[in-house]
Order: sequence, then structure tokens, then C-alpha cells
Amino acid sequence: LEVPPPLSLSGAGSSDFTLVGYELRVNSSLDRDERQAVYSLTLTARDSAGLTDTQPLTINLIDVNDNAAEFEQQLYGFVIPEESTVYNLGQVAATDIDIGANANFLYFIKEARATFIGTFVQSTDCVFSGNSGDVLNYG
Repeated sequence: LEVPPPLSLSGAGSSDFTLVGYELRVNSSLDRDERQAVYSLTLTARDSAGLTDTQPLTINLIDVNDNAAEFEQQLYGFVIPEESTVYNLGQVAATDIDIGANANFLYFIKEARATFIGTFVQSTDCVFSGNSGDVLNYG
């Protein structure tokens, strides 16, 4: 029976992994958004004579859509002059710490209803697409 040479792992984040024989195992859930997206490690094999060989090992974590978009403000308020038909109301912006397609989202204005001095104003639903960090001009 051939016994595998002792292997060791080093580098930033190597404590997130364990080597069992030739198998590399993850110690706990990895989160690219909160910890690190890329692990640049070094795998070292040592034989019975103490001779070693090293191999670089790069692990890239693939992003999953696990974060919600967040508006930059908790509340947006706009003022519009009466009898206006075209008016730039203001800007809203949101970001998402996911990357790529997982950072894309839609802005929705769902049945916005407001009462202005006895006059009922109702808009139809509006949808705007955006990427993380984009600013939406609505008006």
C-alpha cells in the first residue's frame, strides 16, 4: 500500500480548508462577498527524505445571488408643481454587492397613489432596469 506524502497548505485563507489525504475540504461555508473571492494558496508535498515540492493553487469562488439590492436612502421624497405634465421628480439609486448578472436589478413603481388637495392621482406600474450603482432619473 502506497502511503501519500504529507501534504500541507499555506497562504492567506488556508485555514478555511483541510487536507485529508489527497482531498481538499472546505471547513465552513465560504462567502465571496463577505470574506474573499479568490484564494491564492500553496500546496506543499514532503517525502520521507524531507525533500519538498510546491504547487500554486488558486480557488475562485463563483458569485451566487445572495444579497438584495439596497437603496442609498431609506426614504425618497419629491415635490412637483401643480399642473405639471413633464417634470423631473428627482433621482433614486441602489446598489448590490453581488457581481455580474447577480448585481442587476429592476426598479419598480407599483401603483403609486397620492392625494394632493382633494385630487386623486394614480400612475400605472413602471419598471426600470438598472445595474448596481446606476442612478435612476424619474420624471
